[in-house]
Amino acid sequence: MRWEEVCEHQDLQDLPFKIELNKWGQIVMSPVKIKHSFYQGRIQRLLQSLLDTGEVMPECAITYGRLLLRQRLRQRQRHFRWR
Repeated sequence: MRWEEVCEHQDLQDLPFKIELNKWGQIVMSPVKIKHSFYQGRIQRLLQSLLDTGEVMPECAITYGRLLLRQRLRQRQRHFRWR
């Protein structure tokens, strides 16, 4: 299954779960955790306060194989200032 199929599938609309696909195209669902969101927001604000420039991303979707992921990260490195 591809992500486009998941988005279009009627049975997967408006579920109280986080939906992801693993590398075999299988659907993986996990329940939403409010506590996780709370801590994520606090950590994001703390990290943002420590930066002079740049952005803090609370989550970053990762797709594709490892090689393609490495290539994309290299392309993006010039846009970010790492400490």
